[in-house]
Amino acid sequence: YNVHMDGALFSHFPILRYICPGFSGFNSFVNVHRQTLEFLRGEIEECKEGFDSADHRSLTDAYLDTLQSPGTKTSFSEEQLLAISLDLFIAGTETSAKSLAFAFLYLILNPDIQAKAQEEIDAVIGRHRLPTMKDRPRLKYVECVVLESIRKFAGQVLSIPRNPRGHAPQRILHTEGHNYHWKSTRRRNGRELDKPG
Repeated sequence: YNVHMDGALFSHFPILRYICPGFSGFNSFVNVHRQTLEFLRGEIEECKEGFDSADHRSLTDAYLDTLQSPGTKTSFSEEQLLAISLDLFIAGTETSAKSLAFAFLYLILNPDIQAKAQEEIDAVIGRHRLPTMKDRPRLKYVECVVLESIRKFAGQVLSIPRNPRGHAPQRILHTEGHNYHWKSTRRRNGRELDKPG
């Protein structure tokens, strides 16, 4: 299935799920959601079968250990575990994939930055082992590249209302007397709050 819910009609006009659930995308959403939940339930059951309280392989194992600990009074439940898994599966994978794709595109378009980052990685880590969190303080340039790619990516995907000069009959946003109109709708800093930045 290739169902994108961020632009579905029912997410903008919820009443459409009652009037025309098929056309609005609601039926597709429910179907995909149901299949995803069943998949995650199966994964949780598989973790329960191979569970070893001495060896936590994942968040699910740690959660199950908390659930099965004798005498522990907690509000944790298997339904909560399912909800957390769904959040991680849906929200985490899509955001991470798009962020990484943008970061790679950014590096491809800036080979000088890519080369400098690779030099730092080779100098600090080498080519014969994987990086660890202990390497992070010594990878200053790589961290800057990562943070800059996130900043540039996040600035481009914010879908906030805006009012370019001459394109809307009324002002959409008003903030403490600031009435700044963008000179161009094509080039803008999505993170800029005022003229000084």
